[in-house]
Amino acid sequence: VDMRNHYESEIGHFKNAILPVVESFREELPLVRDLLKDKKDQKILLYCTGGVRCEKASAYLKHYGYKDVNQLYGGIIEYARQIK
Repeated sequence: VDMRNHYESEIGHFKNAILPVVESFREELPLVRDLLKDKKDQKILLYCTGGVRCEKASAYLKHYGYKDVNQLYGGIIEYARQIK
């Protein structure tokens, strides 16, 4: 799940990523929870720009019973740094 702002996702995202279309992070959390409602027992990977939103989003999803929530360490910034 791409947890970045929609304009960042439009620049580029991972293939098959879920791209929530919202105006704010506050709107994004319940939407993502709803989009993943049938996946509570599946592995979920969140990614963000630097990782801060993913920290909050993963805690939010775990609070609602999602079992295996993961995140891209350091976000897209760290990922891009490592693949160069």
